[in-house]
Amino acid sequence: MKVKYSMRPTGKHECNGGAWALGLRKITPTLKTGDFYFKLGKYDSASACKRTIDRVPHLGSGDSYATVYAPLEKSPFTPHVVMIVTTPRNMLKLAQSSLFRLGGRIHAEFSGIQPVCSDVTAQTCLTRLPNFSLGCDGSRKFSGIADDEMVMGFPAEMLLEITAALKIVKAASGSK
Repeated sequence: MKVKYSMRPTGKHECNGGAWALGLRKITPTLKTGDFYFKLGKYDSASACKRTIDRVPHLGSGDSYATVYAPLEKSPFTPHVVMIVTTPRNMLKLAQSSLFRLGGRIHAEFSGIQPVCSDVTAQTCLTRLPNFSLGCDGSRKFSGIADDEMVMGFPAEMLLEITAALKIVKAASGSK
């Protein structure tokens, strides 16, 4: 069976910020200073952008060789992070499912830049906790994330737990 997936080795990643967040390359000087997103009009000043960049979750430069994305049901490899793109209503059920066994609170962290790479992938790898993001202009333009969708990442080890809880949560009285 031939499985379709996408692999982006270090030199082939098209977003410098995303490649840095995933540990594929060093941070570029314009990203580090804040000039990159400031010049795109995303921030009022380079300093405001730098304060955001300084807090972007990221893997160490050189920690990764490549990123590989594939539909989970067809994946020829065991993923580190499971990523789901869906509507806010479905994200509600996923959030409830991720808290089903232990309870607690979800502390989503995102900034609207490098969301798939930093917020959903690197953050999840670093904390081993689910994280949610709204996506960004680039992920929506190049990855096909629709305007009415969000992104969630969780450690692959949680897959069975979340899918089992999802069935219960969706069937619970009071669920819409």
